[in-house]
This record gives sequence, structure tokens and C-alpha cells, in this order.
Amino acid sequence: MGILYRKLIRPFLSKEQIRTITNFKFNFYFKKSYSQFGEDLIIYNFFEKIKDYKKNYLDIGAYHPIMISNTHLLHRNNWCGYVVDTSDFKLNIFKRKRGSNIKTINRAVVSNDEKKEKLSFCFFELPFSEIDTLSEEFAEEKKMERNINYLKKEIKTLKINDLLKKEDFDFVNIDIEGMDEKIINSIDFKSIYKPKLICFEDHNFYLKDENSYIHLINNGYKHLFTSGSSVGFYLFSN
Repeated sequence: MGILYRKLIRPFLSKEQIRTITNFKFNFYFKKSYSQFGEDLIIYNFFEKIKDYKKNYLDIGAYHPIMISNTHLLHRNNWCGYVVDTSDFKLNIFKRKRGSNIKTINRAVVSNDEKKEKLSFCFFELPFSEIDTLSEEFAEEKKMERNINYLKKEIKTLKINDLLKKEDFDFVNIDIEGMDEKIINSIDFKSIYKPKLICFEDHNFYLKDENSYIHLINNGYKHLFTSGSSVGFYLFSN
């Protein structure tokens, strides 16, 4: 194919077409994504273009340090951050893989109006579950869909704004299975440092009238990408 391209195709291409093909080949062979839908490449490219950032992330509902991770590519490029999950088992794997570049928090992240310090959390009977959740409705849906059971266990909570005040995060990733929109709606952007980019799950595939989208737009954010069920909004104005 290489000889065919050089002898029969390349001579008839413009410089712009050759540059496009070369860039595609470079990206195909050398840029590896660790996300479920390739969104980490968009996230990384966004920060490479804006330049002005501190390399600081917050990963809520982190799951695994490498598999379907939106922050592993950042970690490989010397970013540091906070990793939040409800499983000590998962957090210990993060500690082994990312070492001193992260701080881990074992809490269930909740909206700012939540008054309880502990809540019942649904843990699925899987070796490495990616669908553990605070939402019993979401848990029941997944139970029927995958024919697996879950157990309930009380876990300590942490309000989203208290978490966001721990550092001035450039990038915030939220993946908490059925609770993303409620958490987004609860953020008081006037009392925190606004992250430059926020990524979260939306299984409704970017319905523009959703409250979470309106809340982000009203606080200076614009839609950057939708990739699979992941949606990214960047800070356009303060």
C-alpha cells in the first residue's frame, strides 16, 4: 500500500491533501486514547491550544486509572489531581498507578442541598463495576438490563462545592451514573474557581433544553463536544 501510494496516488495530490493524509497517519499511529469514546484526545488538544493552565484535574467517579479513563492521558502528560470514588479497592489501584500525582477521596459526591452525612449507595456484584450509583432508579434499570444484583451500603457524602473548593481545577470530569445532571445543577459557580473544561455523562445525547446545559451556559460555558455519552463544556467567559 505504501509503494502504491507513493507512485500512483501522491504525485496527483495537492500539498494540502498530502499534509492532511500525513497528519491522519501520524494521529492514527501515535495518538492513543484511553477514554471510552476518544474524548480524552479532544480534552488534551483543548488544553494544548489554550496554553494557560495549571495541569490540575478533578475526576469524580473515576473507576480505573487507565481503562475508559478521561484523565489518564493528562496524567501521562504530568498533570496532577484529585480522584474521587466510593470504592477503596479502585482508589488503591489509582494510588499504585499514579502515585504521588494524585490525592484520593472515598466519598459519594452529592448536591449542595443534601443534608445527610451518609447515604445508601448501590454496589453491583461485579468484579470491577462501572455502574455503582447513589440512584436506586438507575440501579434498578441496570439490574434489569444486565441481569445482575446490587447491594446497598451506607457511605459518607461530600457536597460538590466543598469538593470544588479544594483546588483551582482546570478540568473536572464527572461520571456518577445517573446523578451527573443533579450535581451539575447544584454547582454554585459564583463561589468557586470556574474550571476551564467540564466533562460529564449525558445518556440523553445532548438535549439542549436540559437544566444542566442551561445552568452551564448561564455561567459562561459553551458546548465543546459530544462524544458517545460524554459531553464537554468549556469556559467561554467569566
